[in-house]
Amino acid sequence: MSRREGPKKPRTSFNFFYTENRKQIKEENSDMNFGEVTTEISKRWKAIKEKEKKKYIKMAKDDKKRYQKEKTKWETEQSTSESESEITSRTRYNGKKVPRFSEPTRPRSAYHFFSMEVRQKLKKKFPSDSSSKITKKLVKKWNSLKESEKKKYSKKVAVDQKRWKKELKEYKKIRFGSASSESLSD
Repeated sequence: MSRREGPKKPRTSFNFFYTENRKQIKEENSDMNFGEVTTEISKRWKAIKEKEKKKYIKMAKDDKKRYQKEKTKWETEQSTSESESEITSRTRYNGKKVPRFSEPTRPRSAYHFFSMEVRQKLKKKFPSDSSSKITKKLVKKWNSLKESEKKKYSKKVAVDQKRWKKELKEYKKIRFGSASSESLSD
């Protein structure tokens, strides 16, 4: 059993009934496909009395107990077998866990900064307009801006680029270790 798999999930009472009756139904009706066999078993399950179902319910309870035991055993094995390097690769310096694949957000474009600044103003000015209409107005405004006006947003891009590179370097150091972070940097 691998680290990710864990113990096999417990089966339901219907699962036990299904397993027990599938072969018999398939032999009686060899022309039935999988869906038809399942439908027939489902009909039979609904038709049997509670007294007959108790057998399968008990089997399901026993299987659930088995699962709980195996799960507890598996969890203790995992917690003791997890190496120190695995623990440190998933924790920040302050001890918080780093979610896997939590790479920093990429740097925003000049248009994105412009959009963040102007969108709210347009929403207030045109409250009944849909998001797509506001986006179209944003695009028109952006395209009508002079290069000198766009420079303001280009400066923000440069600052955000620095932020991203710094966060990415820190992320790689935490995620892959200090030795490999130099080989991964641009």
